This record gives sequence, C-alpha cells and structure tokens, in this order.
Amino acid sequence: MTDDAPLPPLADAVITSDEVAALLDDVARAATLLGHSVKGGARDRAAGSGASLIADGARLLTGEVLGLQLRYLHDGKEWWDTLLALPDGRFRLVRIEQRYGAQ
Repeated sequence: MTDDAPLPPLADAVITSDEVAALLDDVARAATLLGHSVKGGARDRAAGSGASLIADGARLLTGEVLGLQLRYLHDGKEWWDTLLALPDGRFRLVRIEQRYGAQ
C-alpha cells in the first residue's frame, strides 16, 4: 500500500452478547476461519489459545477473557474483527476488510 492510498473502511459498533454469539456462529458456519486469538486482560497482548473459536467465544461472553480477535474469509474477502468486552456487559466490535496490494 502506498502512503497516499486510502485506508479500507472501518466499522465500529457496540453489540450485545446475543449478537456476539450470532456473529461467532455465523463465522464458524459460513466463513473460512484463518485464525483467532484471545486477549486475557487489559495489559495482555492477544495470543492464540489452542481452543476452538466457539470455546474462546464462550470465554469472552463469560468474562474470562477481555477480547477476541478473528480473521476469516467470507464472500471472497478477508475480514479482521476485534471484539472487546465493555464494563456495561456489551461488546465493542471493530471490523476491517483486509486489502492486500491496494493502490
């Protein structure tokens, strides 16, 4: 990507635990998961856990981990999602389409 190339669109939303569960189910059923990692705490770096996406999603929903990052292919595009637990019980979702070689 060149310095003057536009950045890909970024989506940022606050969603409920039911919406997180539906998102993870959709990715597990209808996408090709490229990888995922968990963020254990505020000062921890995200790292692979060795568990399934659904298992780590459950850890996010129960508050055992602070965040979940996933990379997947859907409809011919690569997406990167970050889910972070918020203090009010909801979750912040940040999604970006990964573009390679964009000019």
